[in-house]
Amino acid sequence: MLTLSFSDLFKRLITRNPLRKNRRAKRSSTLTPKDTPTAVQAQSGLSEKTADTALTVSEENKEVSRQKTITVTPPIYVTRQNALLLVVYQDMRGTLLFPSQIISGRLGEPLRLQFQTLPDYNLVKIKGFTSYFASHYGIITLTYAKKDAGVIWILCRDIDTQYFLTDPQLVKGKVREPYQLFSPTLAGYNLLRVKGTLRGDFSYDQSFVTFYYRRSTWKDLKKTESYLKIVAPITSYDQPEGVPLNISFALNTVWRTFTSLTLENGDLWYCLGGALWIKFDRQKVIYSNKRSETLLPEKTRQLDRHFKKPRKAVIDFIPGKCVNVYDAPFGQKVELIKDKTQVTVTAHATIDDLIWYKLSQNVWLPRQYLKFI
Repeated sequence: MLTLSFSDLFKRLITRNPLRKNRRAKRSSTLTPKDTPTAVQAQSGLSEKTADTALTVSEENKEVSRQKTITVTPPIYVTRQNALLLVVYQDMRGTLLFPSQIISGRLGEPLRLQFQTLPDYNLVKIKGFTSYFASHYGIITLTYAKKDAGVIWILCRDIDTQYFLTDPQLVKGKVREPYQLFSPTLAGYNLLRVKGTLRGDFSYDQSFVTFYYRRSTWKDLKKTESYLKIVAPITSYDQPEGVPLNISFALNTVWRTFTSLTLENGDLWYCLGGALWIKFDRQKVIYSNKRSETLLPEKTRQLDRHFKKPRKAVIDFIPGKCVNVYDAPFGQKVELIKDKTQVTVTAHATIDDLIWYKLSQNVWLPRQYLKFI
């Protein structure tokens, strides 16, 4: 514990603290017997002088503090936004395609707006368009339409003759929309198989769906190689149960066939090549397994004879239909040529009294399907 003498304590009481506010120190009214008036006055004068010195230093420090440089920041004026614009993206039925956009600005200020790009859609209509904020509240409505998809072609063909049974049909739609197809019902025909996709979503690509039919009277058609020997006069047709042809066959000639057809009534038909069919009759036709017999007698076959000058002709077939052409007389089908098509004939050949003509495309056609110009 710190012990102070009476004189030290007295000095502390009469000395003015420079950190305190400016006020005069109180004088002590009590004198000890030891103190004389002269000593008291001297001591009082010393204390007042010390207090005045401390006050002067404190005031100077305050004045220096008040004279420091003050930096004043210039005022910033902010203009509040007072206009709102709503941008709506919708389809033709008014359904939202994209979240609406809210754009704020000031009246009269230019509008900088970039519309959203929507895949599979085309912008078809704009309502309320503006290039600046013209009012406190505004709406821009953008209307979009789905893009057109690639068409789907529907084809109906005879699986045996490859003929078109109906005109091609088109199915149209919008991109990404679903579709479902059904086979057309054709009188006198039964559906056998389908090539293509019957159910899915439209795309940008074009596609084909082919329905293959067979005549309802045709039971079983086989692609097998066999040999038939003509032993009696027999009638030929353009198709099973079709139109008779004015063609006669040399007796004892052997014909190679590639197609046999069984009808619902049990009749058996054979194709001798192209549009040449005969009905099997055991009294007129017999089976033969001797390949060498297929060589026709020399008198029934003539080699190809080229015309000195190619001749013009047109296909004379069923209106609107196509006829088969072959790689050789009684050969394999290679393509189809539509009725009324103009062709160039370069040569001819006679096989068992049946005349074949060679076209410039290097294909063959029976005489009855050509009409010379």
